[in-house]
Amino acid sequence: MYSTGMIAGTTQTKRRGLRTETSLIATCCVCGLLRSKKTHSQDPDRWVTRRAYEQTYGVSLVGSPFTHTYCSGCHADFMQRAKPEKHNLMPATPYGE
Repeated sequence: MYSTGMIAGTTQTKRRGLRTETSLIATCCVCGLLRSKKTHSQDPDRWVTRRAYEQTYGVSLVGSPFTHTYCSGCHADFMQRAKPEKHNLMPATPYGE
């Protein structure tokens, strides 16, 4: 059974002439930005809003398949917080004397 939003979204999509994306779309699990498609393999990742993605690629994200990851900004924040504090692991005197 479809929810009302799903039916309305699909109808609106058909009226606007947008297609549904069939390949996986990477979305940041923290901030929700979507990874933009690369023009060249050496290009850095670009992260955009849902609206920008839909407008740039002419797709509707309703019913599109997503995979979750971290955008570069959220990944850097996470790694900074996950970094263990440096503790002095060496004994105060050689050989514990």
